Amino acid sequence: MDILWIAIVVDLILYGLLGLAVVKLATRFLPPPWNTASFTVPLVVAVGALITLVTFPHWVVFPR
Repeated sequence: MDILWIAIVVDLILYGLLGLAVVKLATRFLPPPWNTASFTVPLVVAVGALITLVTFPHWVVFPR
């Protein structure tokens, strides 16, 4: 259970990198509030945290 928090932090970092990649790759196609990293990355991390919380019972680090 000690490494579960590390897995959650790494998961949220990956969501942040995903949001940053969306901003960098689609800056020309996104409307003005969505094409800035300061708006999109926290929103993607928040949605990722919700997904992590919903799927938390399925995160088995040490199966019994």
